[in-house]
Amino acid sequence: MPTPPPIGPTIPNTTPGAVAAANASAAGGRVNGTGGSAAGGGSNGSNGSRLAPAILDRLRLDPAMDVPGMPPLYGQHALPHVMTMQGLVATVSRVYRMDDEALRNSLQNARYMELDVGIRECLEARFRSSALLKWHLEPDDPSSHEQTEFCAHLTKVLKRIPSFMQLRESLLQAVWYGRYGVSCRYGWGEIAGGARCLYPTDWRPVHGDKLVFRLDDGDHTRDSDQVGVRIGYTLGDRIGGYGDRIEISDRGRVYIYTAAERKLLLIHKHQRQDAAFEDLAAAGKIHGTGLRSRIYWEWVQKQETLRWMMEYLERSAFGVGLWYYPEGNDAALSGMQAAAKGQINNFRNQIFVPVPNDGSGNTYGLQHVETGMAGMAQIQELVTKYFGHRIKRLILGQTLTSESEGGGLGSDGIARVHLGTFKDIVCYDSIALAETLTGQLVQRIQEFNFPRAKFRCRFVIETEEVQGEEKLAQAFQAWQMGARISESKILDAIGLAVPGEGDVTLRNPQITAAEAQVQQMATGQPAAGGPAGVAPGHRDGSPQDAVSASLRHALAQSGRLAIAPGWDPQQGQQGAVEGQSGQEQAEQGEQGTAVPTETPRR
Repeated sequence: MPTPPPIGPTIPNTTPGAVAAANASAAGGRVNGTGGSAAGGGSNGSNGSRLAPAILDRLRLDPAMDVPGMPPLYGQHALPHVMTMQGLVATVSRVYRMDDEALRNSLQNARYMELDVGIRECLEARFRSSALLKWHLEPDDPSSHEQTEFCAHLTKVLKRIPSFMQLRESLLQAVWYGRYGVSCRYGWGEIAGGARCLYPTDWRPVHGDKLVFRLDDGDHTRDSDQVGVRIGYTLGDRIGGYGDRIEISDRGRVYIYTAAERKLLLIHKHQRQDAAFEDLAAAGKIHGTGLRSRIYWEWVQKQETLRWMMEYLERSAFGVGLWYYPEGNDAALSGMQAAAKGQINNFRNQIFVPVPNDGSGNTYGLQHVETGMAGMAQIQELVTKYFGHRIKRLILGQTLTSESEGGGLGSDGIARVHLGTFKDIVCYDSIALAETLTGQLVQRIQEFNFPRAKFRCRFVIETEEVQGEEKLAQAFQAWQMGARISESKILDAIGLAVPGEGDVTLRNPQITAAEAQVQQMATGQPAAGGPAGVAPGHRDGSPQDAVSASLRHALAQSGRLAIAPGWDPQQGQQGAVEGQSGQEQAEQGEQGTAVPTETPRR
């Protein structure tokens, strides 16, 4: 029986012996330790029975698994993307064709859509909402001090990038075009601390319609991950030595980036999707689909409706003038036309009506007819409320963040729902942008400067922004439940920093005085104005009289005090109950005394 062909392509980097062994294993290897072949020519068992073809197909092994260090199926997809389409529509350069609906129908309309103020308003709001969010870097192991310090250093490097906020905003243009790029120029610079690092010292945006992508046709003669950019006919290709990288596509000449040049290019893609089996020209959507392609036909209908409205205004808004003249009298018609020319500046339609001569002599006349505007209102509502709101909801998810509607019962709840929908869209854009910056900017800066680092930093955009009051309320609730709260996190929630050495600090004087008073009584030191352990103004000197139970409970909860039952202030006995939580010690403190566990901050 003939030997079946090998599974998967043969990778040039793989040794011939390993590949031959892998293919032989797939073609005629033993199954489950028996003498049956993978092709089904042998038997599988002592009784000589054969396996069904479906079972043999399941048991066929991946030949790449027999090669040490080789990924499954040699790192390739199961099928090339082009094979999943009805056919191949490409040029000699083997790049995906123009797949955007607007570009495929009308290049002029695609450019006019960008000038539509209604669309631009929504896009600007969406871009700014994501670009203005705070960001930070997270290591693989947040508990590692080394990785945390490394992320702090790398954060300083990113902040040195010129106009970094606008760089992120430029990449967000992919939401409209489907894909958008930024070309970086790297250079050396000193970071805080005197360290020299490589980082983008300059950058410029690359329009999404200029980018082309190599298609995956499965022949492995070209790298399917290659990216190119459209170029014109200039002297640069001859002077700069770029001629060997220039190819011809359906959109003219394109320059294909080398692997080293590709590392300097950031490409953000929005909503990658596969095209329908029969839609050959749209196969390039696998590299991103923008809102322009989705909105285009809706926008065309809106423009047609707007044209009808303007035509209605032009012809009927100021009424219609009816000019009557004798039928068959060309001289009278010419006179009426000359007289009507003086009325054209009123933007009225002029209609000449021939009147049969019935002998009455009423063959000349002028009549002005006012037209109704009810149809005009309906067309205007169709343009703004129907098409306009449909386009706006697709971009922003709702309308209340850009328009106002009449209030009423439940209007606040509706507004919150609209705002929540818009926040979901902003969160989606931000997470997608953070993933692009992680793989194409942060990791490349790390690769250029710290190639031996065994961990990675992740770019995170802070989408879950909670107000300071809400954070404090949540922290207070967790504190009441016995949780230990970090002082630095609380200060960070309200936008304050932990005081450093030499900083002049402000503190509630009542808390400071209460801690000092409890400290003095607990150590047996005389308080101001009284004997040892006795607070001034109190007859028995008990801590319950000196400090209220609520204050002692709060101090115990914060970890500053531990409660020891039965503590005698006269003898100066002090201590804490070991093995008890702050909550248990605080409860016992209602019957006993507060003992400081650490020196209070002043």
